[in-house]
Amino acid sequence: MIGSALAGAILILVASAPGGMDVPASPPARVSPRASDPTAREAADAYLRQIYAVYFSIRGCTEASLAHRKAEFLPSVSLDEARRTMRNVDSAAKEVGIDTDRIWAAVGPVGVITAEALKADTAENIANCALVGGVFRIDLGNLQNVLHALGSTRALIEKDF
Repeated sequence: MIGSALAGAILILVASAPGGMDVPASPPARVSPRASDPTAREAADAYLRQIYAVYFSIRGCTEASLAHRKAEFLPSVSLDEARRTMRNVDSAAKEVGIDTDRIWAAVGPVGVITAEALKADTAENIANCALVGGVFRIDLGNLQNVLHALGSTRALIEKDF
């Protein structure tokens, strides 16, 4: 019960953070392409923190699916896809001078707690796991926009055509 409540609280935090589950009604404001722009850097840091946290949720949901033998826990983004994407995210962020190791160290402990909380076999966790893939994709798009504005030339969203 406590794990489920914690996972719900984390998902609410994720949903309300930059990018979260809210799809903007209009395109985001154009971010200055100067790599030294503090607004763009702050946005990139925030989206990177967010996508790291969502990665942990994907990991927790995937592990819950295996532990409970329930496909309902599986998010729409596979753990393999998330790992591949996160390697690309790290490279793109480093390309524009973002200290990914610092951000990972800050997000990691909460991410592990979230992943463990999502492993509880509850209807609430199954519902949360169903949302995680969409949150990941929204945050990935937002992060790609900001990193591109900072000068990154890497595409984070894989071409599927």
